[in-house]
Amino acid sequence: MPAEIRSAQRCKEWAVVKKRSPGSMRAAVFKLLIPFLLFSVFLVWPASPAEENPKERVVIGTAEDNPPFSWRDYNGSPTGFLVDLTEAVASRTGMISVLQMYKGDTMRNALETGKISAVNGMRYTLDRDLYFDFSEPVMVVYNSIFVWDEEKKIHDLESLRGRRVLVMRGDNMHEFLISQKIGINLLLAKRMRDMIKLLSLHRGEAAVLPRLPALYYMKNLAADNIREVGKPFEPLELCFAVKDGNKALLDKINQGLREVKSSGQYDSIKKKWLAPLEPKHEIGDYLLYLAATGGIFILVILSLWFWNWTLSREVRHKTESLRLAHRRLQKVDEFKTEVVHMVAHDVRAPIGVMQGYLDYLGEGLAGNLEPKQKEVIKKIQNSIDRMNRLVSDLLDMAQIESGKLELHASVIDVSQLAADVARFFESTISDKQIAFMWETQPESIFFEADRNRIEQCLINLISNAIKHTPQRRRN
Repeated sequence: MPAEIRSAQRCKEWAVVKKRSPGSMRAAVFKLLIPFLLFSVFLVWPASPAEENPKERVVIGTAEDNPPFSWRDYNGSPTGFLVDLTEAVASRTGMISVLQMYKGDTMRNALETGKISAVNGMRYTLDRDLYFDFSEPVMVVYNSIFVWDEEKKIHDLESLRGRRVLVMRGDNMHEFLISQKIGINLLLAKRMRDMIKLLSLHRGEAAVLPRLPALYYMKNLAADNIREVGKPFEPLELCFAVKDGNKALLDKINQGLREVKSSGQYDSIKKKWLAPLEPKHEIGDYLLYLAATGGIFILVILSLWFWNWTLSREVRHKTESLRLAHRRLQKVDEFKTEVVHMVAHDVRAPIGVMQGYLDYLGEGLAGNLEPKQKEVIKKIQNSIDRMNRLVSDLLDMAQIESGKLELHASVIDVSQLAADVARFFESTISDKQIAFMWETQPESIFFEADRNRIEQCLINLISNAIKHTPQRRRN
């Protein structure tokens, strides 16, 4: 085929392609992209996190007939407080919980044999702790006394003495009432529903039951002629339980339980299932309570006011008594000071006379003295000096107590002060035959103080030392 013909044919084919619609072009592109996208998804799909970390499937047992905690609804499905709580805990920990319902002790046997991984509402007891590990408490449950509405004499356990009391056979309250040994006539029943019916028909005088389940059946059966009396007692902790040693699952349950409680979801579940069961009091009950509380409050205020008035009156009397006593003590102190000054003046007068005569004799104005006579006069002089010191001490003590002691400071030479004090004790030391030594520095030392008081302190210290130093024995 000539080249011109082939070229014309190619130009014709290109013109045909250009005449094709845009829609047909897009369809062709999509046909190419779809296989590419499917291949990409196939490559990425195995790396999905959901496939790498599948959720853990945990089989949890729950009671079949224990409202409001767990029971079967009209469709036969688990429902109740513990059911919702279990689902919330599982959701927080990334687990898939599968609930299986059991009656009585069959659930405990299933947990012991490993048919289930956990139980969502087991009461903690010491004997169960030997075989199972328990989570943090889900809640604390109590038992209560329920009576027929017209019963007025039953209000606590002691008042059940001699009464016909309904209790569930084999329940922990059955064993508890037997252990009390208070002479209760026990009427045993298998189901709590039957006990509520019997009590509403006054077949028994009272029933001792778990509080919340009893309130549920009272509401469910419209048993309006039954009421709760006294305070709830015998608290028990309701917990999740796992087989002994299954720490990994127990840690997950505790973690989820904490998160549910801290987020407020626990309170919502509790409000949904348990709050409607609490008895609703009439406005009259509240008014009576408020009136009684207000009366007690007013009585307390009046009592406090009277006590405060009595105490203030007593304080005023005591204050006046103390003031008078203080005044009397001041007068006694003033009288004592006057007596001290008077005695000191009267004692110093004869001492001064004695001192004058001694000086007269010592100077030989009454005749020459023999050595023995001079020694006697020196001893008398020492005694007079001690009497002067005693009188001075007595006056100083009176001035200190009255706050009127005056000090007269002057510059004192330490060496001269020591020499004067040592000379004062020469005769006394000689008579007692004891060694007394004192030393001073070669250079003079001066300080500012009341010389008379410093000298008085030194004389008192050395006098006590001499007094309590034994005399030297003569060989």
